[in-house]
Amino acid sequence: AGEVVFLNRNIAAEMREYFEVPVYVNNDVNNILQYDVAVNHLENQKIVVGIYIGTGVGSSVIIDGKPLEGKDGAELDLGHIPYYKGDDP
Repeated sequence: AGEVVFLNRNIAAEMREYFEVPVYVNNDVNNILQYDVAVNHLENQKIVVGIYIGTGVGSSVIIDGKPLEGKDGAELDLGHIPYYKGDDP
């Protein structure tokens, strides 16, 4: 097994200090939804939900202009919700 490299490290702060520019780490689907909100002029909507299909199902929610945040970035990760009592594929 490999060694965990980024455990308990603030990568954004380290990059910000090294490159002397603002750095933000964000979930890819959160970025896509923020882009869609800007392009489609949805900034004044109270709640915006985005569900995107790529290599899996990704989702994000913006409430009052701020992304919904959850534990470890899994606030609304539909692609990782187990389905119990169903047939195994």
